[in-house]
Amino acid sequence: MAASWQGVFLAPLLWLWLLRRRGFDRTVVVVGAGMAAGALVVLAWVAQGAGLNELGEHAGRRIGVDRTVGEFVARQWMFARGLLPVWYLVLAVPALVAGLVDRRSRALTAMLVAMVVAFAVVPSDNAWIHDYWNFPLLMALFPGFAALGEWAWRASAWVRQGMAEGVVVVLLVAALVVVGPGANHDRFFGATAEAGRLVDAIGPADGQTTVWHTAQVAWPTWISRAWGLPTSVVASLDDVSTVADDDRVVIRLDRLPAFLDGSVGDDALNVRGSYAVVTGRELRSHLLSQ
Repeated sequence: MAASWQGVFLAPLLWLWLLRRRGFDRTVVVVGAGMAAGALVVLAWVAQGAGLNELGEHAGRRIGVDRTVGEFVARQWMFARGLLPVWYLVLAVPALVAGLVDRRSRALTAMLVAMVVAFAVVPSDNAWIHDYWNFPLLMALFPGFAALGEWAWRASAWVRQGMAEGVVVVLLVAALVVVGPGANHDRFFGATAEAGRLVDAIGPADGQTTVWHTAQVAWPTWISRAWGLPTSVVASLDDVSTVADDDRVVIRLDRLPAFLDGSVGDDALNVRGSYAVVTGRELRSHLLSQ
């Protein structure tokens, strides 16, 4: 989490909380300096590839999507029912209330909830596409679940000593079974790693000067590094016309742009998982406008 965009959002909030609790002392200064240094590292990481323009273009495609609140909430509920067990969904609201009521966890819970809401509502297209996007909600509810567990423990004084350790072990084992780390690793890391194998297996065409990619291929800096060329997005029919016939374009078969038909993968030069490389000529032959 500390290495994610959510962590970048959360860090200043935590620092302000620390400043309010301790005042402007040496610890607050050191933590603030570390946070600033981390922000500079993130900025350098973003800028060293395709630059800040890529970040701006990427953010622009994720913000301001025209969907109703009802549609958005229904989709998030569908994702939650697919990812989380029923007992967790039942206890989610009580855990949220407990986290906000307990004075020890109130500030932390509020900051974590603000983080989740901000990243669900502002880049709403990410939350619409990715079922795991709001998974940091688990972190936001954790303080509340801890408070609920403490309240339940106090109300169950008759439980013999040592039961807590057993419950923790059972919960950890159950969590491993429910989350299924092996399957999720294959889904979110193994499958996407095929993209790297794809661009290693097939390079740019002779004389190609640009890494062409559709907008659904996010953060194409990894292709730029592999091919040693700058990136340019193919986001419209006008963009397609600028791609040379033999130039190679990286696309995602599971998230094709609206102007391409679903059979474009049949004429790909190479396919790995949900990623494919096609020539500009074949890209134009699969335009839906034709």
